[in-house]
Amino acid sequence: MNKKKFLIGLCIMLIIIMAFSFSGVKSILFIEKQVNNPLKPTISTGEKVKTYYHDKIVTNKDTYLYCNENKNYEKCGKIGKNIELELESFDEKQNIPYFQLKGQPYFLFYQDVDKIDQMKKSNQNYKKYIAFPEKVKMKKTILYKDDHLAFELPESFESSVLKVDDDKRYVEYNNDLYSIKEEDITSIEKQEDNGSYAKAISVLNYHFFYEDDASCGEIICLKKSMFERQMKYLADEGYYTPTMQEFEWFLDGKIRLPQKSVLITVDDGALGADTILPEILEKYNLHASLFLITGWNDKNKFTSSHIELHSHSDAMHTPGVCPDGQGGGIKCLPKDTILADLKKTRDLLNQTTAFAYPFYEYNQRAIDLLKEAGFTMAFIGSRKKAYPGINKMLIPRYSIVSSYTMNEFIGIVS
Repeated sequence: MNKKKFLIGLCIMLIIIMAFSFSGVKSILFIEKQVNNPLKPTISTGEKVKTYYHDKIVTNKDTYLYCNENKNYEKCGKIGKNIELELESFDEKQNIPYFQLKGQPYFLFYQDVDKIDQMKKSNQNYKKYIAFPEKVKMKKTILYKDDHLAFELPESFESSVLKVDDDKRYVEYNNDLYSIKEEDITSIEKQEDNGSYAKAISVLNYHFFYEDDASCGEIICLKKSMFERQMKYLADEGYYTPTMQEFEWFLDGKIRLPQKSVLITVDDGALGADTILPEILEKYNLHASLFLITGWNDKNKFTSSHIELHSHSDAMHTPGVCPDGQGGGIKCLPKDTILADLKKTRDLLNQTTAFAYPFYEYNQRAIDLLKEAGFTMAFIGSRKKAYPGINKMLIPRYSIVSSYTMNEFIGIVS
């Protein structure tokens, strides 16, 4: 009897073990299925998905885009991390774990996005660029941002080219500028070139600004009213004032700028550069580059988004150091002294690659040392316009002085 009970108990135990084993295998297969197929997550209602929804989102990883094929959501593209997008409104009654991109037939899996309250304001300067006379075509859309894949879509793509750079071309998509690789281009169609872009650009050079009821005995001082009148003219006439980076791209032939373009530069960083200059630039929505003597001025005084900072040396804007001219130190100081000065000023100014020679003075040794220190552009005086292909270490500028009439100013920029 005991033997019979033992056998019955053993059978029951084996049945229980087999049942648990089968359940475990089934659970593992279910989990594996969920991991490999995110299209059917374990959610019961659209309410859970809605907690991830926001009308403005950013992708939180490199992930897939999905297309709705007869109510089945299949992978049909890719999208990179940190791509900001807007979404169509979400209807939780649909009970689907996907958000649709606004105005597009593509969907994102709900866990692949993060909410953002406000989209970052992308640089829209490229909208001022004049397109090159060519149109690129692609069998499918493959776009990059900072060399990282941003969009891979099944649809064909064609666009005008706004920037060229080595083996890339830059185009507009999703209200931003993206690059495409030569290898992904199917064909390039030449377009008619109407020539309505700048062949050369005037570079203006200012120094000091003062209130109308004050005084300044130097010809490079401008009354606030005079400076404002000049800036108002540029704004009223629709002039574009590029950044230093855009100006270098222009010189390198990588972008085309509008015919009405002018680069505004200011030297030193003294007398009105931290007060009058930003006030007027902001009033007329213009942009300027300030070549700062970093050893004499605190860069933290210049916080306007309309002003960018570049180098006028750290402590080489001192006359009488070298023979000839006003004697700026960059012409004759020991090599180690010059390189140390240039390194310090670059470190202070976010590794700028643009330099203005103190007193407009230079020699070949100065040019060579600037290049060795990492500079790619340097500015002098010499009343000429700058154009693509010019020697970027000797970029000419028009020094704007108080004796100029408005007609003379207009003649310089036109």
